[in-house]
Amino acid sequence: MRKSRSETALTRQKIVKEASMELRLRGIASAGVAEVMTRSGLTPGAFYRHFSSKNQLIAEATAEAADHMIQRVTKAVADRESKTGLSALLDSYVSVRHRNQIDSGCPFAAIGTELTRADDAIRDVATDGFLKLVHLVAAQLTGATEEPRKRRALATAASMVGALMMSRVVSDSTLSEEILDSVRELLGNE
Repeated sequence: MRKSRSETALTRQKIVKEASMELRLRGIASAGVAEVMTRSGLTPGAFYRHFSSKNQLIAEATAEAADHMIQRVTKAVADRESKTGLSALLDSYVSVRHRNQIDSGCPFAAIGTELTRADDAIRDVATDGFLKLVHLVAAQLTGATEEPRKRRALATAASMVGALMMSRVVSDSTLSEEILDSVRELLGNE
């Protein structure tokens, strides 16, 4: 029996969500279609009923991962209590908790180096996600005109991603936390 369109859409959404976690955990090169389909409760043969290629799945999974991260930091800004929006954003993104949540965290810090070698469609999706982060950062900045605010937001977002990535790279946990603390402090004081 064939699934309804809504059931097919939900299945596709589940595959994309599983793929977004798999990409962040294992990387683009190591994330296999068979593993994603199995984690989704489907056979690998069902893949081509939903996607034309692995690259299409990677693009959609990257968009899903970026949107999830944006929702997460947007919520942190909205729930900020007595902090500024920028402080709340930095506390959420540049944190030990985020560092430890590779499978549900920022895709740029998890697979950024692989995204540089991805096809244009995947890189376009990554660019869109990064620009969403930049716009969210810019919305938290005060003063200055639009162009200096945009430049500061670009530098802040890139520094956030780099700090998170390097905090995951280093083998010394004290150094890892020091990277996060230093960058959060520096960016929060600008």
